[in-house]
Amino acid sequence: MFSTLPKEAQQKLDDIRGGSIATGHFRDRKVSRNSFYNFKPWGSEEVIYKAGDVQVKIIRINDGEELSLQFHKYKSEVICLLGGDAKFVLSDIYFAFEPQKFIHIPPNVVHRFIGIRKAEILEVSIGTDRDIVRLQDKYGRLKGVENGKEN
Repeated sequence: MFSTLPKEAQQKLDDIRGGSIATGHFRDRKVSRNSFYNFKPWGSEEVIYKAGDVQVKIIRINDGEELSLQFHKYKSEVICLLGGDAKFVLSDIYFAFEPQKFIHIPPNVVHRFIGIRKAEILEVSIGTDRDIVRLQDKYGRLKGVENGKEN
């Protein structure tokens, strides 16, 4: 499940970000004119690529905030910590989120991200965000979900 970023992928990521993964700061980049932001109660998502069911986004989590404890029925995700500090919850196990390591999250796997300090996460996904099932959410976004099942 955990792996190091391949050299070719690291180069492409550096090209997109305009610099080193270690800086944690984004500069102007060629794809920025095609990107858009979704502001969330925990931070924001910048969608930098979308074609059909394939989506690439940068998730920025404010310090001390967390995403829903959730799973997707069909969506598959690969994530990588770009900068900052975050925890990752997989099922009920907490992990220190290590930079430049890929984590694959298949459908129906319960997960959550917790921002510690200026967390920036790259997410590449296949599927739709509409199949999300929230199990816990401190921002009151459980409407339409009852005991982990959409109603």
